[in-house]
Amino acid sequence: MSEVVAKTAVQALRWIVENEHHEGFVRGPHDAATALVLVGAAHRLVIPSGMTQGLMQPADFDATRRMFEPTLAGRELLAASN
Repeated sequence: MSEVVAKTAVQALRWIVENEHHEGFVRGPHDAATALVLVGAAHRLVIPSGMTQGLMQPADFDATRRMFEPTLAGRELLAASN
């Protein structure tokens, strides 16, 4: 399984949109987490703590096969980056 460490919020949001992910966990102690890790079938994304604050929200997993999706602000950021 390959692991990608997001360098930007846009990179993290693109991965979330483009890759189904079925598991997530926090790296580091829960009171001082260093990253959120999302796991898909073949890839894992590491999002440094705070990088996507306000830019992603829980998704309807049954409908999307994703645990998270961009918020309106996240979608606007993605649109502006194209």
